[in-house]
Amino acid sequence: MDNYNILYELDHVGRSSRRNQPFFTQAEHVPEKVDITKANKGPVDACWSSTFHGIVSDVLINQKKFELDSLKYIISAKNLVNYLACHDNERLMYLIGHLGKTFDNDAFQRVRLGTILLMTSVSIPLIWQGDEFGQASQLGTNDPHRKIISMEWSLLKNEQNKNLYNIFTHLIQFRHTILNKEKY
Repeated sequence: MDNYNILYELDHVGRSSRRNQPFFTQAEHVPEKVDITKANKGPVDACWSSTFHGIVSDVLINQKKFELDSLKYIISAKNLVNYLACHDNERLMYLIGHLGKTFDNDAFQRVRLGTILLMTSVSIPLIWQGDEFGQASQLGTNDPHRKIISMEWSLLKNEQNKNLYNIFTHLIQFRHTILNKEKY
């Protein structure tokens, strides 16, 4: 959407209806534009970053594609919503196995690295259901109205999946601690 006026209006109406409560607006603008965020005089608080997903998954699938300048951008943009997977993309664990032909310990090691990048970047992390314990299911059907993907809770019985879950838990606690410091 290139009409920022409507986004300003929607943000204003939303905040007016929730005066004494936190309210957060985010846009999905492909490709992301940081000028859409309030930090850059735009109408919304944050913008989704498909770039983070693309760069990190490419590097973790094919480690020869590493570009430091791209990595610096994706971990330093404050007003972007970064993710390893979402409703529009295959899960990172699936991509590493399917495209990268990497499984078991090596796959978990790569997902842990992606998790650390996601959770320690200055952006806003989005964790898609199941990523926190290494779910590797495909998106499923191409029909956007029928994308129902059940959580595979039984994966938490596996040691590596449980370890990945614990890494997410510790990194969330770490972010919470850092963000609650006065000087952050």
